[in-house]
Amino acid sequence: MNYNKVYDDIITRAKSENRIKHEKHYNENHHIIPICVGGTNSKENLVLLTAREHYICHKLLTYIYKGNYKIACAFHRMTFSKKLNYRVSSRDYAYDKELLHTIPRPDEIREKIKNTLTGRHLSEEHKQHLTGKKLSKEQLENRKNIVISEITRERMRKSREGKHASDITKQKIAKKLLGNHNATKINVH
Repeated sequence: MNYNKVYDDIITRAKSENRIKHEKHYNENHHIIPICVGGTNSKENLVLLTAREHYICHKLLTYIYKGNYKIACAFHRMTFSKKLNYRVSSRDYAYDKELLHTIPRPDEIREKIKNTLTGRHLSEEHKQHLTGKKLSKEQLENRKNIVISEITRERMRKSREGKHASDITKQKIAKKLLGNHNATKINVH
């Protein structure tokens, strides 16, 4: 598939319609040439797209600029935007996750993340994890030597088995609910 052609066709059609923001239908501003690859905020580089066109264009850009982390992040923000409330197919969901997983973070992004973490109460290990750096052999060895109490191990085991609340907690909840006239009896294992 010629992704450039499809992208250009969508942009050309949108420009030819001379859309006006919020006149009849919902539209979103889109940078024809993305800022991260040399585009500007000039009027000539902006076009109004429908929400569907906008989403499709950002997906196409991930194919056109394969391996560009910022393009992948823009698509990710659209895929998981609470503000825009896009409905995403399972294929797009999987594609987005794979895209961000396979493209390495540029050093400038890693540095930005590192700077935002300054002053927070995070371990060096956690900071390294967030910035994408691999742990040293010594750090990996230290992870193996973490001592976990028997009580914590038991809680973790129960959690894995689906027993999220202890029997005592279940009994307390059942007692409270049975005091309510509409409550039904709850079986405690």
